[in-house]
Amino acid sequence: MRAWETEAEMDEEQVYLAKLGKIILDWNAFESTVEAQIQYLSGGGDKVSILTAHLRNLAMQDVLKTLANDIAPAPLKDDLLYVASLFNRLREYRNHYVHSIATVGKAPDGQVCGLSQTVSAKTRFKLHQQIVSLSDLEWIHRQILDARRFATAVYHQMKQAEEYPDRSPPLRLPEKPPLPDKLKRPEILLLADPPWHQSSRP
Repeated sequence: MRAWETEAEMDEEQVYLAKLGKIILDWNAFESTVEAQIQYLSGGGDKVSILTAHLRNLAMQDVLKTLANDIAPAPLKDDLLYVASLFNRLREYRNHYVHSIATVGKAPDGQVCGLSQTVSAKTRFKLHQQIVSLSDLEWIHRQILDARRFATAVYHQMKQAEEYPDRSPPLRLPEKPPLPDKLKRPEILLLADPPWHQSSRP
């Protein structure tokens, strides 16, 4: 990746960074919607807010799934479980892009891109490195927007079902957005296999 040479290239960088910023903001809005669902299903109020104030994303997903299975109105159970699945799957993508892109520059094909680079040590010491294009960011941003739209509709339908049980017809939910494939990060083993891992065969 190389540095910018012209003002036009700098403008492209601003477009890329703006899209990354939108991902952060719209993820926060999606997260707030899920938190609102949890609070509503839990009865709301200050005591519930205190308990949910520091819930991290994985815990939020688990709590929402439990509330969907054990507390939510039966007709909304599957929709709430689907929101939890979307939330968990997109959380992985959001964290990957937001926490791993540290450099923005030009790819060999001349397109603006970010370099994503992290290491992990869960069973093996690995390097995860890849080029993230603007189209990659646009794709995940659309996924987050669609998931938030669906989650918001589920929230409003849930409130209507409890607060206005006689209202007919009920709010119509938008079509479920597709569940993205599980994130797969490129990986390189940073340490060679120790001798006792290697085969003794010639």
